[in-house]
Amino acid sequence: ARRVRAIRDALKPAARAGGHAEPRRWLVSLSHRDPPLAAITVGDLDTARQVTFTVPGMGTYTDDMQLWTETAQNVFDAQAAVGAPAAHAVVAWIGYRTPPPGVDATLGDYAERGAPLLASEIQGLQAARHGGDLASVNVIAHSYGSTMAADALAARDLGVDSFVMLGSAGVEDGIANARQLHARHVYAGEAADDGEAVWGRLSRQDPRAPGFGATVISVDGDPARGLLPVTTHAPVLHSRWNDDPDSRAWTA
Repeated sequence: ARRVRAIRDALKPAARAGGHAEPRRWLVSLSHRDPPLAAITVGDLDTARQVTFTVPGMGTYTDDMQLWTETAQNVFDAQAAVGAPAAHAVVAWIGYRTPPPGVDATLGDYAERGAPLLASEIQGLQAARHGGDLASVNVIAHSYGSTMAADALAARDLGVDSFVMLGSAGVEDGIANARQLHARHVYAGEAADDGEAVWGRLSRQDPRAPGFGATVISVDGDPARGLLPVTTHAPVLHSRWNDDPDSRAWTA
């Protein structure tokens, strides 16, 4: 019940200051597995010309749906700010069982089980929009999510335009290089003070390694452009802003 409430709350956009209109949100998948799995889209998947899946890592469950949907909202807003099509959408995808923090994140079991689920979601979207004006499908994956997503993309060509790995827990050694991920563009970035991602790479390769072939991106920020640096492993932090869409913190 707690997780179902979290999913319901994530469907409510936060009341931003200044009356800024937020895009609508839709629940696009829900399973009654243990734990429950779900996906919420920011923006309309039926009309979006650009779709991005955001894939979480270890310890992110549907209890965190509000937080992860705010992550998708942040990506949606950032894309709009740099010229994304007006019709674009970002999916907060908690569609696989993530490993709990700890030794399980060093194993490949959760990634092997999750990869077909992500592949199915992407293929389903493309089938539903076949013959339409869907121009690009992208994946942004964090931590162990990048391990799982890499497995999915390496297994078959899913027609992904860009694949971004942030704070990656590593790519399996069986994936020799970025070309085997079947994405037109492959990027990897990590905070200098990220002390967690490295533990996931005890038995995996770092996608930022020169020989892998990904484009390494900075997450150090740019004060001149008002961009703050990433200073930790977490993609977004718990707070009254992020966890409660009705919080007065949004409008105070």
